[in-house]
Amino acid sequence: MGIGGVMAMLAGTSVSQTVLYDGAIDASVGDRGWLPLGDPFFGHAGSLTPITGGTRFDSSTNISDKFGLFSTIPSIGGGMETLDLDADTGFRLTFDLAIVSESHNRDERGGFSVIVVTNDTSRALEIAFQEDRLFAYESGSTFPVGDVVARDTSVRTEYALDVLGSSYTLSADSEIILVGDLRDYRDFSGSPDPYEEPGFLFFGDDTSSASSTADIFSITLGSIPAPTSAWLPGAMCLLLARRRLD
Repeated sequence: MGIGGVMAMLAGTSVSQTVLYDGAIDASVGDRGWLPLGDPFFGHAGSLTPITGGTRFDSSTNISDKFGLFSTIPSIGGGMETLDLDADTGFRLTFDLAIVSESHNRDERGGFSVIVVTNDTSRALEIAFQEDRLFAYESGSTFPVGDVVARDTSVRTEYALDVLGSSYTLSADSEIILVGDLRDYRDFSGSPDPYEEPGFLFFGDDTSSASSTADIFSITLGSIPAPTSAWLPGAMCLLLARRRLD
């Protein structure tokens, strides 16, 4: 990510938000159009349970099963109205989340993931959560670990993912924790293939090598707000550290 990309992200826009889930008022995630789907399609062990102010997601019964919330079914449709995830205009995805438990049998896999595919499918991002760290999967057929940060993910946190141009910034309770480039995951071969679906979101467990229990309290989509004066030093420090490592 270049300095120009950071400065463009710092420019911000006026704030507008669309609520994609609010556990304080929604009876279920399905009220907003999310599709809970699993692999195997019939008989998977994934579940959703109402909790105070949110929903408990659970894929821990069988580590090999996959289960998650799809904004739409790739190549089929349904679910939410088409989401406008325009990376050129920029947007912020905010989600209030706590990873209650997580297990994996491969260090490069996390039991809970957030997938964002922009309107341009060559620009996407998948963030995986383990108990003590979170990371962005790198592009490539094996999905290796890319940008990574150590963090106790069991603590309830409001994450904000800002996407603009070819770059992203991830904040946790207003503290910037990751800065990097969007990925092109279109080398993935599988069905369904979410990485070929423009304007797509996913929350859940998409790997047979890990599982999790997670509490989801809210998900919103909106524009990137204008930065505060406290935002700039953190962003620039992360940028400079990244440039030293490149």
